[in-house]
Amino acid sequence: MQKSVLIRLFFVINLILLPCFSFAEDLKHFKIYFLGQKIGSLELSQTTTSDINVILINGEISSSPFKIFNGRFGYKTTFAKGNNDLSGLSFESFVDTIFKNRKINFSVENGTLMDVTVSPPSDQTEFTNPELVNLKFVDPAYSFMSMLRAPCKNSFIIYDGRRIAEIISMKSASEFECRYRYKIKKGPGHLYPFNFKNFEIVIFFKQKETLERSTMIVKAGSLKLMFE
Repeated sequence: MQKSVLIRLFFVINLILLPCFSFAEDLKHFKIYFLGQKIGSLELSQTTTSDINVILINGEISSSPFKIFNGRFGYKTTFAKGNNDLSGLSFESFVDTIFKNRKINFSVENGTLMDVTVSPPSDQTEFTNPELVNLKFVDPAYSFMSMLRAPCKNSFIIYDGRRIAEIISMKSASEFECRYRYKIKKGPGHLYPFNFKNFEIVIFFKQKETLERSTMIVKAGSLKLMFE
């Protein structure tokens, strides 16, 4: 009961606070850089109507070192109001690269996390089991969109169907910058065989609260990705 109430309340708040725009669809294009060289691109869009919010992220890596990460990836989150004004959520993600092909889906219905599927089954973890996710969380697509907008966000938890991670808010140098620490709390790391479990994330705003002029830098040790 406590788990159901927590998740239900959190997604109602998310639906209310989800960044809204003055038009039905907002589109943002990023170039992805590694070691100063463009390796891919990412497209982020949000469609908002009176009863639904859809966040869609599609990316492609085409020029990674030795082509080991070349391929496509995507995320889609749909928030929808129910008959009793509570929100439902569905999340989808996919990765299709030379060495990895994975799809993840989960949904929240009536305040309960359910129907978590990971394909292929060999990529499932113990946290694919909804019974072990007894906390309030946001999904990866919502977290990406949220961090790209000022003001800086408080710390929060991300769940992606395989792992639980925390975004930890850190002190920023100015109102045009946000700093976060991404830390996996439970589950596997990212980018096998590196298995990264900690990232530093810095977002710079050339104009306060403007998504269209934001830059994100993600650092793991000496490796750095830039989305601009």
